[in-house]
Amino acid sequence: MNTRLKKYGLFALTLTLAILATVAVVSLASATQASPLSTSGPTAIITGTVSLPAPPGSLALPLPVGTWVWLLDPTSPCVADPFCTWDDATVHGQAFADRNTGVFSFPPVAPGAYIIRAVAPFLSDYTPSLIQPVVVLNTPVNVGTLYLTNPTVTGTVYLPGGVTDAGLDNKVHVFAGLTEVEVRRTRLDGTFRIGGLWPGAYALVAEPRPDEWLWWSQKINHTIVPSETHYATLTLRAPQVQGYVKDSDGMRISEATVKAFVSNNLWRTDVTGPLGKFAIDGLPNGPALLRADPPLDRAGLLPITRAVTLPEANPITLTLLSSPKVVTGFITTNVMTPVLNALIVANRVGAYG
Repeated sequence: MNTRLKKYGLFALTLTLAILATVAVVSLASATQASPLSTSGPTAIITGTVSLPAPPGSLALPLPVGTWVWLLDPTSPCVADPFCTWDDATVHGQAFADRNTGVFSFPPVAPGAYIIRAVAPFLSDYTPSLIQPVVVLNTPVNVGTLYLTNPTVTGTVYLPGGVTDAGLDNKVHVFAGLTEVEVRRTRLDGTFRIGGLWPGAYALVAEPRPDEWLWWSQKINHTIVPSETHYATLTLRAPQVQGYVKDSDGMRISEATVKAFVSNNLWRTDVTGPLGKFAIDGLPNGPALLRADPPLDRAGLLPITRAVTLPEANPITLTLLSSPKVVTGFITTNVMTPVLNALIVANRVGAYG
C-alpha cells in the first residue's frame, strides 16, 4: 500500500502568515531608505545552535551524532515529515550541527521567508525542535538556539490482532483537524516517538508499508500537554479486499491507482507499491466495484473494472487492458482519391507502448 499525501503543516501555514506580515513590515520600512529590499540581490548566511532539551538560554551537549537542521519553504512537505525525500525546490538546505558545540550554518540564501527546524537522527530518543520562522533580508541571520525535544507521545504500531508489532518503516501521521502536521516512521520493533509539536488536540493514525496487504489503523485522538509523555497504541487493519494489478503479460504494475466504489460513490483509493499489490478497507460489506487505472507513464494500458462482494477472502488480480496495436484505415488524396502502395509509419508520441 502506497498512499501519497501532500503535507502542509498547520503550524507552517500559521507561521507563513506571521512571516508574510513581518516581510510586509520590513519592506515598508526599507522603502523609506535609500536601498530598497531586492529579492534578486545580495544573499545572507544563516547560523545558529542546536541543543538537547534544556531551559531557555542554556545549552545541553553533546548532540547525537548526525543531528541536522532543515531550511525549508513554509509549504514544504518536509515541514511535516523530517525524514522525507528532500531533493525538491522547497528544501533550501540541510546543515549538520557540530555535536560538541551545537553550531550550524547555511551557505548564503536569497532574501525571503523560510522555516527552520532541528532534527535528531532516526534512532535517537529525542524528537525534532519546534518549527521556527526565519526572515532573510540581505544581512547575516542568527536564529539563536533550536532545542531538540523529548517525545510527548510514544507508542507502538501493531499488526491486526494487536499482538505482533508491525516492524520498521510504517508511518504514523499526526493531524490537527484535517491538516497533517507531522509524520514519524516506526523502528524495527514497531515503536515510534512524536515531539516538537505545540500543546493541543491531535489525531494519530498508522499507515502500513507499501505492498503490505494491510490497511490504515483507526484514528485515535490525543491531547499534547507540556512536560507530559503519553503512550499510544495503533493497530493496522486487515483489508476487505486485496490483490495485484498486472498487465496482459502478467507483469505486476506499480503506481497503479485502485479505486473502490459502492453504489457508484467513490469510497477508498490505494496506489500499488513496487510489487503491484493493493489493499483496501473501510467499506460496507456487500457489493462493490473496483477500478484499476494505469500509471501516467503507461499510456499503452487501459483501466479495468471488476465487481466484488466484500469481504473478499482471497487475493484478486486486476489485469489492465491493452490498447489496440493495429491501426486500420484508408489513405486518400485531398479530393478523396484512393492512394495505392503508400508507406505508413506509426510512432507512439509521448508514451510507452
